[in-house]
Amino acid sequence: MAATLTRSWSVEFEKENLEKLFSQHAPHVPLTREHPSRPPITEEEKEHFYQYWAATGGHDLSIVQAASKAILLIPDPDLHLILSRQIGDDGAHAIAFRERVIALTGRDPIDDIRKEAERHWEFLEDVPYRNWLGFIAWELHYEHHILPQVWFNKLTSTIGDAVLAQQSSEEAIAKYYL
Repeated sequence: MAATLTRSWSVEFEKENLEKLFSQHAPHVPLTREHPSRPPITEEEKEHFYQYWAATGGHDLSIVQAASKAILLIPDPDLHLILSRQIGDDGAHAIAFRERVIALTGRDPIDDIRKEAERHWEFLEDVPYRNWLGFIAWELHYEHHILPQVWFNKLTSTIGDAVLAQQSSEEAIAKYYL
């Protein structure tokens, strides 16, 4: 049995699929941002900002680690090049989040980023690099479970960061984070 994709996978394709899902199953969720987000002001908001972006940086670190291990698993140079871009993109995301947390809170979240990545590995164990099926399962989990949550947050969050938003319009993080 063979499967044929009739359309290439792209950010636009992902966006269309998520908009269809939201329209059908959560029509109360706006498909475009209704109000701009604002920066964190209170200490409580800054703490939540810190926790959210440190956790997101940890998630991206775990993606870098999983994709790095997968390169050794599957001997396919095309896949290696695709994964190298994923490693670079998600590594850049984690660095950007860390830098903004430091700038806005004065605290370096690197220990919390590490702990969050470890938490992901406690859950995942060796599934992403056990074999190629585990790797595909991990990628599908990422594409179909994690990204919809991020997209939802993008549409509904009230607190954000103008610097990350500007970076996201210029870099690959535009498709998911802000």
